[in-house]
Amino acid sequence: MSSTAQLAAGNFVRLAGEGALGLYGDLFLASGGDALPEAVRRRYSALAAWRGIAGLKASLRTIVGLDAGSPIWFAQRSAVLMRRAARMLAEGRERVLVTDTTWPPFLSILRRACQRGGCEIILVRIRDDILSGNVTPSEIVARLCECYRRQRCGGMFLTAVSNEGIRLPTRRIGNRLADRPRRGLRRLPRAAAGGESRDVPLFPELRSLLEAVFDEAAPGTEYVITRYRLANVNLRTQLERILHRAGLKSWPKLFHNLRATRETALAETYPLNVCARWLGHSPQIAQRHYLQVTDEHYEHAAQNPAQSAHESVRNGSPSDPPAHEKTPVLPGLANNCELMNGCLVEDRGLEPLTFWMPSRRSPN
Repeated sequence: MSSTAQLAAGNFVRLAGEGALGLYGDLFLASGGDALPEAVRRRYSALAAWRGIAGLKASLRTIVGLDAGSPIWFAQRSAVLMRRAARMLAEGRERVLVTDTTWPPFLSILRRACQRGGCEIILVRIRDDILSGNVTPSEIVARLCECYRRQRCGGMFLTAVSNEGIRLPTRRIGNRLADRPRRGLRRLPRAAAGGESRDVPLFPELRSLLEAVFDEAAPGTEYVITRYRLANVNLRTQLERILHRAGLKSWPKLFHNLRATRETALAETYPLNVCARWLGHSPQIAQRHYLQVTDEHYEHAAQNPAQSAHESVRNGSPSDPPAHEKTPVLPGLANNCELMNGCLVEDRGLEPLTFWMPSRRSPN
C-alpha cells in the first residue's frame, strides 16, 4: 500500500471512530473527499485522495484500457457480480466460449444463464495441455481465437486465474479479438507515406512477429515499435550496431538497398504497379532506382529450356519450319519477279514520279 493510501486509511478509521461517519459516510463514499465540509476536510486532509465512486470507475477504466463510456458495476460478493455478468453475456448471443479452467461455481452460474437465454456454451479443453507444459501462451491465444472465430461466438468468459492457479493470457486474447488488423492490411499514416496514406499487406515473414508484439502490448498502445520514433534519431548507426552484433558486413546505402531488394523480390510475383504502390513511388522510379538484376536471374536464364533452341539456330542448323509457317508462292507473280533479276534500278528509286514534281527524287 502506498503512503498516500495508508494516510487515507488512517483518516477514514479516525472519521469512523469519532462518529462522523454516520453524518458524512454516504456523501463521502459517493462524491469523494471534496464533498465534505471544509472543517472536516481540514481535519482529515488525507481523505481528499478519494474521488468517490465515479472517480473509482474512471481509474478502473484507465487501468484496464476501457473507453470513457464503458459501464462498470460493483458487487458485495463475487457470485452476485458473476450472475450479472453471465446474464449480460448470454442475452442476445448464440454461442459463448469458455475453457475447462473456469471455476466450477462460476461455470454453473454461466450454464444456468445460458439455458434461460437459449445460448450455447462452446467448451475448449486446454487444462491438461497447460499443466503438462505442452503449450505456450502464444499457442493458447491462437487456439482460443481460432475457435472463437470458427464457431462464430458472440462472447467469451475467461478466468484470469483458475482455482488450480492456472493463468490465462486474457489481455492478449482480448487484444487479438478486438484490435487485430482486418484483411491482413496495415494503413501507413500520412507522415510515413510521403504525403499520402496507403495500405500495405502484412507479409507472412513479419506478421507472426508483429502479432506477438501486438499481443504483449498494453491496451491502448498506439505503436508496435515504440523506440527510435523521433525524427532526429540516427537509425543508420543503430542498424550498423545490429549488423555488427549479428556478425554481418555492412553494405552501401543500407536502407535504400533494403527497399530495393524487397521490391525486386515482390516484382517476381506481383505486377510492378502494385509493388510501386506498396512502396510509395511510381513504376518509373522503381525501374530506374530500385529493381535489381540478381544472381538468381542469371541462374534461371541458364536453366531455361528455350536456350537449346537458341543454340541450334546460332550454330546454323535450324530445323525446317512447319508447313503452315512457310511463305506461300504465287505462280502468277513468280515469273515477273524472276525478270527483275537482270534489271538495273535507277538512282531515283522505285517510286513513281509525281506529276507536279517531276525532277525530285524520292527521299528514300
